[in-house]
Order: sequence, then structure tokens, then C-alpha cells
Amino acid sequence: MVGAQLYEPTSMSASQQEESTALEEETVAFDGAEDSSSAEMSSLENTEAIPDGKININTATCAELMSLNGIGKVRAEAVIAYRDTYGAFQEPEDIMKVYGIGEGIYRRIKEQITVQ
Repeated sequence: MVGAQLYEPTSMSASQQEESTALEEETVAFDGAEDSSSAEMSSLENTEAIPDGKININTATCAELMSLNGIGKVRAEAVIAYRDTYGAFQEPEDIMKVYGIGEGIYRRIKEQITVQ
């Protein structure tokens, strides 16, 4: 049968599938985002959340977090949700407690973030 669709059940719940898809889309968007990020960075240069050129992850907006290498909308929203639930980050490394941010992303952004 031409054009038939196959249904393959998976063990992931609908919410897990949505999150996985969102992270995949964020990764795809990130791959081509380097050229546009310089424009975003220049628009953020005069904000209070960036002392000494670093973004304060305790006060940063979604847009400011998205200017970090490897942080798209889904991860930025996760940082804000984590912060709202558990309070301020004590150390920059604490950002790895946020779902979706591991050592690899932390290594890319550690020089760009602060908690002060």
C-alpha cells in the first residue's frame, strides 16, 4: 500500500515524547544559531543581569538565558522554573541540577554565567 503510515508503539509517555521532541528541535535550532546570537548578545549588553559580561542565572530573563551557548527556549524556561521552585543558585555549577543541562552544556557556558 503506497503512502501507508505505520504505527510503532513506544514506551515513552506523551509528555516525555513532547519533551524529547522539544529538546531535539532546540538542538537543531542551536546548530544554526551561532550567526544570530551575536545580534542577541549586542542587544543584551546594557542589561543589569550581565555584570562584567556575565549573565546572572539567578535574575536572568528567558531571552538572556537563551543568549548562552546551548540554551534554547526549553532549557531557559527550565532554568527559570527550577529557580522559582528551589530558590537561587548558590554556585554556577548548580545549573547542572536543571533537567537538560549537563556537564557538556555547563562547560560551554561556565565562563558566561555568575550567581552574584
